[in-house]
Amino acid sequence: MITPRLLLFEMDAARARIERQEDVILTAAWASAALQRVKKLPKLSEMLRRGPKPKQDLRMYLDGAKARLPAITMDQWRARAGG
Repeated sequence: MITPRLLLFEMDAARARIERQEDVILTAAWASAALQRVKKLPKLSEMLRRGPKPKQDLRMYLDGAKARLPAITMDQWRARAGG
């Protein structure tokens, strides 16, 4: 069962979703019309305002994972595993 308050939340969310969809459609139409008038088509990455993805430092990732893991020796690990 939906309460009147939850119904209002759902209606507000639906309205916001529809407005975002309209914004996307209008932006795409505007960009399409504008791109038909340019002499040189810009690169897609420039249009999306996304550059190349930065390379993730593997050492930094491993150090972060290691910091979250409990410090345990091999003997302690064997004792826990029953071997």
